[in-house]
Amino acid sequence: MRTVAVLVVLGSLIALGSSPTVAQSFTVKGAVECADFVLEHENNNYRAMNQWWVLGYITGRNMATGTHSGKGVGADAIYAFALSYCRNNPYGDNEDAARAAYDVFNFQ
Repeated sequence: MRTVAVLVVLGSLIALGSSPTVAQSFTVKGAVECADFVLEHENNNYRAMNQWWVLGYITGRNMATGTHSGKGVGADAIYAFALSYCRNNPYGDNEDAARAAYDVFNFQ
């Protein structure tokens, strides 16, 4: 009986350990495709809006997670990173670029 109980516990642990990761789905408001993000860089108004969007994304994630990504990094440097990301990933969008910037500038 004890052997059966041990096998059940081990089987449960193995099953839990091999469970697939649950995918997360969410809506991104104000998403801009990277190809457009790069084109909009030439327009002062669009460039400012895109920069603020990226900074707002990072601020929102910081608030939600209690982190300080981007602390000590200038807004222009964060935007330059996002722009570079989009130049290298034209089929992505500004959320992908902002997420990458968040990860790169999260020094914790």
